[in-house]
Amino acid sequence: MYGFIGCIVLTLCLILSNTSFAQKQKLLVSGKIAIDDGKPAGTVIKIEKDGTHWKNVSVGENGRFTIGLEYQFDYILSFEKKKYVTKKISISTKLPPDVKIDEGYDPFQFNINLFKQYEGVNTVVFNQPVGIIKYSSKKDDFDFDTDYTKSIQSEISKAESEVEVKKNEEKEQQKQEQLANNLNKANNTANNDANKAKAKQDEDSKNKVKPKAENDNKNIQNAGKSTNEEYQAMLKAKAENDARKRNEAQAKSEEDKRRLAEAKAKQEEEMRKAKAAGKLKSYLASIYPNGITIEKSKDDRKESNRYIVNRDSLANEYIEVIHSWGGKYYFKNGETISNIIFKKETKPIGVEPVYIKNE
Repeated sequence: MYGFIGCIVLTLCLILSNTSFAQKQKLLVSGKIAIDDGKPAGTVIKIEKDGTHWKNVSVGENGRFTIGLEYQFDYILSFEKKKYVTKKISISTKLPPDVKIDEGYDPFQFNINLFKQYEGVNTVVFNQPVGIIKYSSKKDDFDFDTDYTKSIQSEISKAESEVEVKKNEEKEQQKQEQLANNLNKANNTANNDANKAKAKQDEDSKNKVKPKAENDNKNIQNAGKSTNEEYQAMLKAKAENDARKRNEAQAKSEEDKRRLAEAKAKQEEEMRKAKAAGKLKSYLASIYPNGITIEKSKDDRKESNRYIVNRDSLANEYIEVIHSWGGKYYFKNGETISNIIFKKETKPIGVEPVYIKNE
């Protein structure tokens, strides 16, 4: 009896062990899909395995996905949604012969942002992957290929800038259409009032109060006409006032951007000269306070965090770049570094002051 039970327990242990081992034989990739002015539902992830279609994964309302990829294959993940630009991620799970996968690797996470397809915007760059994920012998882990990302980043940024312009134009057009609809509603209301007045006049005529009805009709028509003209004048004045405020706000924004761009350009030029002269650290220390200064900026395409670590009258510049599609890159004085080094060297020491600036 005990021998039989022991066999069952041993069998269950073997099944659980094999299941755990099988899970380690796959690299899990997960993340979240964001849709500009839309919802993730309806997005499909089409997966190629070594150049052949493997399977499709549907994305739900929350936009999250998790996919298990077997090792020693090349995959292309295409994120597709109707009327949106398709983005691709290349993932190679191939490992060197001397690397064992008995322990497996932690799940790799990244996010993808899809934007609308606008006429006139060149999106040829998205025919190729926006990122490549592969094994890094330096980290003994999977990571983005930074050299590849740098090679296409300027083209991606250009396409995303054109999309932003089209998006703003579309929003402005929608505002104008809404204004026109409001004006049409006002005209329709005035016409309805006039029709009601005429119907009342006809009814009064039947009741032999024609003189009074004619007088009432004139008064009502004049009142309707006056109301319609006043309402249209009010809408026109409001539209002109809104346009004036938008122009003023846009002019101020452009002036602020120009001044900020000039200040940045001046600082970058001074930094370039200081770096060329081998005095970058002392130059940064002269314009930033002791401690850690963090300058944060963000747009639809990426989030950038610039750290100036000023210690002992010498300062280093660290930059963390987080792209909307999930790529993360780290730099020290213009050179690529790892996430581990970045976090270690930008961590405050003791009660070291930290200053945060948001653009």
